Order: sequence, then C-alpha cells, then structure tokens
Amino acid sequence: MKNSLYALALGTAAAGSTLIAMPAISADFLIGDSISLSENFTSSNAVSPGLAYNSLNKEYAAVWDFRENEGRGLAFQRFSSEGDLIERNLKIPEDGNFVGLTDLTYNSVENQYLLSYWNNLPDSNPGLFGQLLAADGTPVGNNLLLSNSRFDPSFVYNSNQNEYFQTSRRYPGEAGIFGQRINSDGFLIGSAIRIDSVGDSAPNGEVAFNSIDNQYLATWRNQSNNIDSVVGRLISADGSFLSEQFDIVKEAELASSINPVFDSINTQFLVVYGFDTANIKAQIVDADGTVIGDEIVISDDSYNVIGDEAISVAFSQELGIYLLVARTNLGLLGQFISDSGSLIDDPFVISSRKTSGNSVVYNPDESQFVVAWNFNVSDEGIFAQLISPPITQPPSTTVPEPTSILSLLVVGTVVGTTFKRNQA
Repeated sequence: MKNSLYALALGTAAAGSTLIAMPAISADFLIGDSISLSENFTSSNAVSPGLAYNSLNKEYAAVWDFRENEGRGLAFQRFSSEGDLIERNLKIPEDGNFVGLTDLTYNSVENQYLLSYWNNLPDSNPGLFGQLLAADGTPVGNNLLLSNSRFDPSFVYNSNQNEYFQTSRRYPGEAGIFGQRINSDGFLIGSAIRIDSVGDSAPNGEVAFNSIDNQYLATWRNQSNNIDSVVGRLISADGSFLSEQFDIVKEAELASSINPVFDSINTQFLVVYGFDTANIKAQIVDADGTVIGDEIVISDDSYNVIGDEAISVAFSQELGIYLLVARTNLGLLGQFISDSGSLIDDPFVISSRKTSGNSVVYNPDESQFVVAWNFNVSDEGIFAQLISPPITQPPSTTVPEPTSILSLLVVGTVVGTTFKRNQA
C-alpha cells in the first residue's frame, strides 16, 4: 500500500508570516514502506550502500560496509521488486583492517557482480580492491587488487565489450584522476591512464557509459587558481581520449558531489552536481561533450545538499525521465526530471530524517526506481525504498523556473499517514 499524500509543516505561522514546509510525501511515487536490508550483525555503523538491478533474475542486490569486532566488513543482500528480502545477509570475505567506499556493478553477460571497495591492507599501501560475486552473492575467486594508492572510485559496466571501466583519484587526497579497464574476470586490461590534463583535479566524480557510441564520460572537480569548475573528458572503450578536458560548468561553487547518467534515447548525458550546504544543479551534455542549454537549477535556497557523495541519479529509457536523489538539510529528497531538463512535479521526501550515502537504480521490467541509503551516524542499518515514476506527464520541451519549496502545499499538522515499518 502506498503512503498517503500530505505535506509536512515545520510549524505554524503567525498572521502575515511565511510558513516553511517540507516537500510533499507523494502517494504517486513511494511504493509501500521503506525496506530494512541489514540484519543486526551488519547494521552497526552501516554506510555506503551500493545498489544494482539484476536484469536476468529480475531482482535487486545491495552491498555496504559495517563495523565489526576487528575493523570493518562487507555485506550483500538481494531483494525482489515487491520489496521482499531474498535469503539473508551474506558477509563477503576480505583481507584488511578497514574497508569502505563500496560499489556494486552488474554484468548482464556473466550474470554476476563486481563488488569494489577501498581497503587499507596491513603493511601495504591502501588501494581499490574488487571481488566478483555470483548472482546469489557467492564470491567467485579471491579478492582482486584493482588500483594501488587510489580511492574515491567509480565503476561502470560496458555491455558492448563485456568489461568494466573504473575512475579514481590519487591517494591520499592528492590531485590526479585516473582510469582503468578491467575484464569480466576482474583482471586489469593494460595500464592506468591519467585522465585529467590540467589543473588541480579532486575530488573524483562519477563515470558514465555511452552504450550507443561505446565510450565514457569521466567527471570531476577542477579547483585550480581558486576557481572551481565541474569538468569532464570523453574516453573511448579502448582507453584512448576522444576529447581534451572540458568545462561542464565554469566557475562553479565548490561541487562536493558530481554524478552523470547517460540518456540512450537522445544520446546525451545529464550531469548533476551539488555544493555542500548549497544548491543542487544539473547540466545536459551532448555525446560529443557540447554543453546543451542553460544550467538547470534543481533546488533554490529553500533546501540544499549536505556532504560529499550526496547525490545519485538514474535514467528510464522507456519513459524518458531521470530520478535525482539528494541528501539535503530536509532529509532524503527525490526529483523527477524530463529528458529535456524540465522539472517534473515537485521534489518529494523519501526519508524525512538525516541520511548519509545513497544510491539509485532503475528497473525497466517493473518500471520502477529503487533508492538505498543509510541514516547519518546510526546503527539502524541500510534501507531501501521502491519508487514509481510519474508516467502520465510527458516531458516538456522547455526548462521551467524551479519550484520553491516555500510555495508547496502546506498544512499545519500531519494528517493520516504513513511510516509503518522503520519510521524512515
């Protein structure tokens, strides 16, 4: 049963004053209650959920890292498109005293996953490691060293060539964005490439795969000369460069979260970015790197993004819409965007509580999105929410002015509703 549609007021207003409200919790978008993915032993300080959709088994899989007696561990959980857990949490073997920055990438040819994570091995330089997993989460082979002295990773799967591509940043916190091809068995293809060519490049953004032209768009923040820009570079499937480093947004604020997604209908990217304690924005970029149209303002000063890695985005090919998910000062919010850059409906609340990392994927078999997250500084574990897209409103051809949260429907009290399972 879907949640009822009501706006949440932060208080009552005196005569003549402005009443500030949360965005609406939409009955049209949230499917059922939030789902608790982690069990007691994997919930302690559980963070950094990675999420993937298995198109062959028609199910979801999530990974995260959690605190255990000696350092941190890795956990894996499958769940259905109805929100039911499939079997129990599976602990993934790993060697090291700290793991984090988990990510999960699905390989539709082999019907398996590449679990990637940062690991600080004893008596060794920290680096990025991987573990191949069967569809049920069973490890395939041993842990793999993917990049030495790298962190801040992003991975994509190239279905045209049945291989992975990874971007990362030099450790510890130095400038430099690197790329690496990885085959379906988890072994490196060739040497790492230095992607950034000029400037002080950090942190790393995400990388997106253009399945039509068989190429990648790598993104990151350039912070040279005290001028911050969101930048990108096009890379072919063989690792050669198709463009120079180019500005997506010039003289941007200090972007702390950058995430692109590929639109296979229009052969373009939507690059979303947020600024710590500031606004959320986006820019459409053509497959050749040309910026299309004006910068899209997702939020105005009514709410703002919080922290690094606070934004995730996914695209529905058959519906031609994006779902942007952002950790903000008002909780975990969602915003649908058309393929032309128009905001669809108002932003809506996925969780009204403060959250940390988040991840979103689209399921074309059920025409639904799913979002995973963890609460900020909490031992409650990892949660997920199924989300239904707005399918009745066609994409607009113009980019409207953003809707202020101050103009959303406001009521003085919360009426009749809502969070049953986890108060999420």
